[in-house]
Amino acid sequence: MTLPCPARRPRSTPWATGLTVAAMIAAYTAGVGVALFGGCLAVSRWLGVALLLLGSAGAVPLIAQARSRPVARWFAGVPLPGWR
Repeated sequence: MTLPCPARRPRSTPWATGLTVAAMIAAYTAGVGVALFGGCLAVSRWLGVALLLLGSAGAVPLIAQARSRPVARWFAGVPLPGWR
C-alpha cells in the first residue's frame, strides 16, 4: 500500500533577495563605470566616451546570448528548479 504524496505548495519567488542582489549589482556596476569614466575624463573627454561606447558594444553579444540561456542564481543562493 502506498501512501498519497502530500500536496506540495509551489515555492514563492524570493523577490526581496532578488531585488536586493539586483540593486547591489547595479550600484557596483554604476560605481565602476563612474570611476573608469572619471579616470579617462582626466586624460581626455573623447577617450572616456570612446571607451564607454567600446565597452557597451562589447557587451551586446554577451547579453544577446544570455537571453536564451537559463539564469544561474548562484550569487543569491537560490537554485534553479531541476538543477542539482
